Amino acid sequence: MTVRSLWRRWWHRAARPPTGVQLNLLLPVLDRAAELAPVADGAVRACGAPGDVPGHVGRTCGELVTAYQQLRTELRDIPAEGALRGTADEIDRLLHYHQWLVRSALQLAFSLNPDPRTEAMRRRLDGLGPSATRLDALRADVARQLDASTARRTTDAGHDGDHADRDRAAPPMGPSPEEGGR
Repeated sequence: MTVRSLWRRWWHRAARPPTGVQLNLLLPVLDRAAELAPVADGAVRACGAPGDVPGHVGRTCGELVTAYQQLRTELRDIPAEGALRGTADEIDRLLHYHQWLVRSALQLAFSLNPDPRTEAMRRRLDGLGPSATRLDALRADVARQLDASTARRTTDAGHDGDHADRDRAAPPMGPSPEEGGR
């Protein structure tokens, strides 16, 4: 069984996964996007450099387009709900933009029919720009929320243990109904 089918089975049975689970699923997607960003930025810049673009840049761009599509597919399989739905949608838009930009850079750099207009557009390519910065900010925000969620669970678990010890040690409050109490 694939992860996707397991999630779908679980998703249909459960009302909504806890926020911590959703954050745990979003963070690896953002981590992978952060790994791809410098490579994609360099590839887009190389596609816009003067002169002929080396073939290995084209292969890198092709691999990046595929990697971004895989990330988007993985992201769509994450059951993000509530406040995280907007975050997941923004991540998807940014990943889609990066995918489109890399694909467009590839098409401009390796055009079969180059002309002055496409060459001028190609020369304006200058990396991923502010979208990469925004994706990094979202990654930091999701990591911060996950840390806070984990800390809350740890703190809550500690308090539950304290209450359990206190409740076990508490003396009975009067006779029970079986002992003649009301």
